[in-house]
Amino acid sequence: MSEKLFIPGQRWASETEPEIGLGIILKSGQGRVEVFFPAASEQRTYSMDGAPLVRIRLEPGDTFVSHEGEKFPITSITEEAGVLTYHGADRSAPEAELGDAINLNKPEDRLLAGQTDEPEAFALRIDALQRQHWIR
Repeated sequence: MSEKLFIPGQRWASETEPEIGLGIILKSGQGRVEVFFPAASEQRTYSMDGAPLVRIRLEPGDTFVSHEGEKFPITSITEEAGVLTYHGADRSAPEAELGDAINLNKPEDRLLAGQTDEPEAFALRIDALQRQHWIR
């Protein structure tokens, strides 16, 4: 059984193709999950066990940006039936309304979104930095 729980309305990003933007879960079952990526106008079907997807979850203090470009600072988050609702001072929105593009440039954002490298890649970078230091 897959560790990931895919529920229609949730927003997920592709780990292997971040350029296609955020996807929205259309349906899941029978070992498959269907995801629509509006920014790329593409629909993909993945095996639930091997889906290269990571759940996007904003946190209080982040800014919610809707499809229409409306923005509000997130003050709290609730979850009902597996779908998140973001709350601001005077506005609430379900995660399905989250814009199709998300910028995960900050290291802590990538870490919280689960977009991390394999330990071997990290070890290789450390080794390269140590060798550069030795050469200098």
